Amino acid sequence: MSRKMLLNVIAGLGKEIAADLTKDLSVPQAKHYTAYINRLFDHTMSDGKCARSQLALKTYQTLAPSACTSEESILPVAKVSATLELLQSFFLVIDDVIDHSKMRRGKPCWYTMKDVGLTAIIDGLFLDKAIDYIIERNIPEHPKKYQILKEIFETNRKALVGQRMDCDTTALKEFSWTRYNEIVEHKTSHYSYYLPLIMGFHLADVSLSLPALRPIAYKIGYLFQAQDDYLDCFGDPLVTGKSSNDLAERKCTWITCKLLENLGAHSKSNPDTSHIVKKFDDHFGRPEKEHIDVAKQIIVENGVESEFFTFQNKIATELREDIDRFPLPEIRSVLNNCVNDIMNRKK
Repeated sequence: MSRKMLLNVIAGLGKEIAADLTKDLSVPQAKHYTAYINRLFDHTMSDGKCARSQLALKTYQTLAPSACTSEESILPVAKVSATLELLQSFFLVIDDVIDHSKMRRGKPCWYTMKDVGLTAIIDGLFLDKAIDYIIERNIPEHPKKYQILKEIFETNRKALVGQRMDCDTTALKEFSWTRYNEIVEHKTSHYSYYLPLIMGFHLADVSLSLPALRPIAYKIGYLFQAQDDYLDCFGDPLVTGKSSNDLAERKCTWITCKLLENLGAHSKSNPDTSHIVKKFDDHFGRPEKEHIDVAKQIIVENGVESEFFTFQNKIATELREDIDRFPLPEIRSVLNNCVNDIMNRKK
């Protein structure tokens, strides 16, 4: 099922949810909130890449090809897969409020819209709570329904921890590859790759012990997040469709961790670079353009921008080797496509 078809599924889900949740309201209130819910879905979910839902659906189709004879036959599965886009939008709506972001997917963030503001938090929670409703409604008798719901609950828990760590890690002395890896696993890798893959397995009712799946999914997510960090610093906002905030918000990213590694910031044996670290720290976390420009110049002068591409190719090579050893041959192409889809991306 293509991205366009999944977007149609998502639009239909918005209408279904609006109709059901407003059925007990008076006619004027039902019309008002139906329009608001449709506007919420249209603004926060209509321009996504649908990468996560497509991954879940592709995994399902690969493992259960006989069940995919027509679009109608896979529609319930497509709707469940589409809940990953609700989860993604929930995270992004809340994240944009926390980070004071201005742009998302090429348009103003939801919370910046007239008459929304901080009530965007309620709207984000609404998207999250709609997930259980969609799953219960579309696969009520599925043998793995509760495993799917459990996986989503676990993903929410991990993402909450990751968000807290992301917000708390602002002092350079706290920046390390260990801390960064923990943030990425909890905030990005688990819900972006592991959850869609394991959801596809559950939807296909495939029960296998595949311990290699999680580390591969997490490594793909690590590469994906590192790319996001690079694009936040060096990408074109007109192409990425979102504002650049990491330097202004003092985020622990691949860029900042690599800079500190290159400068030996946590080593007493590199006193010659301490003045560079101090200069970076003085400008890091200040939103004015002149401060961001100085911080970015230090990053470039210390080789971080050029080293990123070496890192990207190295991780991609390791991933392809890991995937070649994955014990389920039919899933190898799905995993390889995950890597190919994000290599050298611009947004």
